[in-house]
Amino acid sequence: MDITTPKWKYKSEITFFSPSRIVDTIFIHCSASDVASHDDISVMKRWHIVDNQWSHVGYHFFINKNGNIQEGCSIEKIPIAQKGHNAGSIAICLHGLKKSKFTVAQLESVTLLCKAITNSYDKKIRIRGHKEVSSKACPIFDYKTTLNLNAEGYYKDTKLGTAPTTVDTTVVVISSATLSKKVNPIRVMSNGPTIRALQHLLSKLGFPCANDGSFGQNTAEKVKSFQKKKGLFVDGVVGAKTIDAMFSTKELILKKMSKGIDVEILQLLLAMYGNNIMHDGIFGLGTVKALQNQQKLLNLKSDGVFGPISRKKMFNL
Repeated sequence: MDITTPKWKYKSEITFFSPSRIVDTIFIHCSASDVASHDDISVMKRWHIVDNQWSHVGYHFFINKNGNIQEGCSIEKIPIAQKGHNAGSIAICLHGLKKSKFTVAQLESVTLLCKAITNSYDKKIRIRGHKEVSSKACPIFDYKTTLNLNAEGYYKDTKLGTAPTTVDTTVVVISSATLSKKVNPIRVMSNGPTIRALQHLLSKLGFPCANDGSFGQNTAEKVKSFQKKKGLFVDGVVGAKTIDAMFSTKELILKKMSKGIDVEILQLLLAMYGNNIMHDGIFGLGTVKALQNQQKLLNLKSDGVFGPISRKKMFNL
């Protein structure tokens, strides 16, 4: 990792001059990683320019765990950060994945930077999280409370807020009690037991990753490696086709008392449909009930047996 000289060191005065292009929004992002060796804008440049083949790094500013603010692409350039909402924006990324690991220094720095940017304009600048315009949970921390914003994303007053000493620790869980007729994809910034189950499966399938329940860059890279091996579209998003490719065989029948990795894959699939379910690899009563509920919702014979017909319907094959 290259060590990039910060544009503004932690707690130093920030002097910001607005670009010539029109700006009306600041977007807040996070890097989806808590790995120390990723804590530099040079890593973001490698991910974006080398790995993604983008023309430039997607963010204008990157905030380290120590609160230093590094410069990404030129402020005059339109960012490549929030698809469909890049024009008219300034993109800021904080290094981090888990809510509890964002530092007070980072929150103080993003507060100062956002205030400096908004103060450079004679108009109101809206501050939004990436998750407001995408299906991602980024940024994972409570940026509206941190920045003292109202519900619409504008400052409640003109006074500089103080960053809180704690971060909201509510996690985003994919599975819920509400069933869906479609698979809910798992992607970067998802958190919870469903992610832990995915990580456990990836490791069993030969793509070892941290089993921490947080879908960060490491997990995304393992998903991409699996997708590449299976000849799938490589995007790091776990949807129906990726899950289907995990099964050991196309001619699969799973039913009560079945055990093993294929049952774990089925349980992950059921969780992605919204079922609350144990990820234990044992086809017990809980799995039977969850499968029957899903079969009924999809207008299938609710026999609690996962065979070719249920598989075709559940994967939209």
